[in-house]
Amino acid sequence: MDPDVMNPDLSWPGIVVPIAADRQELSWEGLVLEDQLTVQSYNIPANATILVFNKIKVGISIVANNLYCEVFVYHGTTVGELKAKIHADYGVDVAHKVVRKENRNLDDRATLWSARVVEGTVLLLVG
Repeated sequence: MDPDVMNPDLSWPGIVVPIAADRQELSWEGLVLEDQLTVQSYNIPANATILVFNKIKVGISIVANNLYCEVFVYHGTTVGELKAKIHADYGVDVAHKVVRKENRNLDDRATLWSARVVEGTVLLLVG
């Protein structure tokens, strides 16, 4: 088993999660499971469904601040949520700013997946 690909702590008989541990986020019934706790800490029943989200790294070039940052998000993250994360993590004012990909403004309601944002994509925050 390649330790860079699979986390043996997340392998159950017949189930393997082929996502590096640092790129996973687990969720059960809408609750994000914290890394420092075990699955047993949450008293999750045996027949429960645990969702595994794959984090992707996206670069953001913030034109007004002459700043470049990288954030970990999910394909299901919306552009608006990405802007909120940039504001929370870096203190950048995102009001009245737009996210651009390849000279195209992205709608705040669009998911990164629908905008074809993948691992390593660099976006611009302008306005």
